[in-house]
Amino acid sequence: MEDKHYPHVTIIILNWNGKDDTIECLKSVEKINYADYDILLIDNGSDDDSVKVFKNLYHNNPRIRLIENEKNLGFAEGNNIGIREALKRGSDYILLLNNDTVVKDDFLGELVKVGEEDKRYGIIGPKIYFWGVKKIIYAAGGGVIGRLGQPLLTGLLREDRGQYDKEGETGFITGCALLIRREAVEKTGLLDEDYFFFFEDLDWNIRAKREGFLIAYAPKSIVWHRASSAVGFKSPNYYYYMTRNRILFVRKNFSVFSFIFLFLPYFIFYRYLWLITKLSVNRKWEHVRAVNRGVWWHFG
Repeated sequence: MEDKHYPHVTIIILNWNGKDDTIECLKSVEKINYADYDILLIDNGSDDDSVKVFKNLYHNNPRIRLIENEKNLGFAEGNNIGIREALKRGSDYILLLNNDTVVKDDFLGELVKVGEEDKRYGIIGPKIYFWGVKKIIYAAGGGVIGRLGQPLLTGLLREDRGQYDKEGETGFITGCALLIRREAVEKTGLLDEDYFFFFEDLDWNIRAKREGFLIAYAPKSIVWHRASSAVGFKSPNYYYYMTRNRILFVRKNFSVFSFIFLFLPYFIFYRYLWLITKLSVNRKWEHVRAVNRGVWWHFG
């Protein structure tokens, strides 16, 4: 951006009972060197003292606006509250940023730079490392086996030796840190609130591509991810939503033929029977029930 024009970016950070992570995230965001941005801090119905703490810390900060949701609306609709507000404000880009991330000071400028280089890029994502582990990658772009409902994070758990430094088109950007162009939101629509948690970001990527936008990876943009899931990694809720939403994603995005003859065999033998057996061997009966609830939701 040599002409010193900085497109306006609204950064949306969603908090649910995670004030400590959120505060660390905001500390890093406040140090970025990008000129034109603001922050929508959305509390998603926390039942701890998050809102009280945020009001005390940020009431005089002109960049940060706190929005309080009365209840937990999930990742999709919780973020949609902010996306609607960003569109009203006329933002050129909207950045979804997980509250359990820490960012490098130039990360936003590098994302926007890639977006401005090619207007076909509707969604742009950074290189994401695991927090506290030297140069171990969480995501360097991604891909998707759509008809199996399988997102793929490029470079996951690999040490970064420069092999993921090529900028350009990729297949999928995780909602952990996702920059989306205003025009892409206007044509694609908001996040699909039916998902609540998980797969809403994959669905957004797929829909944006159907509208003719490309997905881009910006390796010079760096984010660290603590990976402290709001629903609890491998908790019963995790298995419920992962099961329910994998099926939902394929039902929404692919044909009945594809669902029956490609997805169902894969799901039944690998994502259901194998998983149920593994959980049963470990006597995780609540998790087994959660997987079953995720399946039976589709018959309700």
